[in-house]
Amino acid sequence: MERKEPYYYYPAKLQMAWVYHYNEKRYGEDHAEQYIENLKCAIEEKQRSGEHKLLIESHQITIQTKVANIVKSEIYSFRWTEKPNQKRGYSIFYRKMSDGNIGVIGIFQDGADFPNRLLENIENIGAEIQRDKNKNL
Repeated sequence: MERKEPYYYYPAKLQMAWVYHYNEKRYGEDHAEQYIENLKCAIEEKQRSGEHKLLIESHQITIQTKVANIVKSEIYSFRWTEKPNQKRGYSIFYRKMSDGNIGVIGIFQDGADFPNRLLENIENIGAEIQRDKNKNL
């Protein structure tokens, strides 16, 4: 299968826009553009690497069952910081799509109530995820 850029579900697109807006307001447009580019590169590298950590393993949370009941697939995650050893960063949640790419479900800043926010994102995109899963049936 041909690899494409990662797919961003609508809630993840909104969260990416929020990250851009925050950085633009605080540090300026150039910084915001570079920050988003670095974040996207990290997501693309995760897709290329093929190394995926299950949500439950990487965050030790118990919503995996609720999530799995909605999307009928596993959710993966990784943590990203702009610089090595930086304390604040983002947790990126995604799923493997039927075409071999990853679909980004959520991008949450450290300290966010990501279990509930992730569940909200998944509830909002459940039908879209099911359509993707049904492509290969």
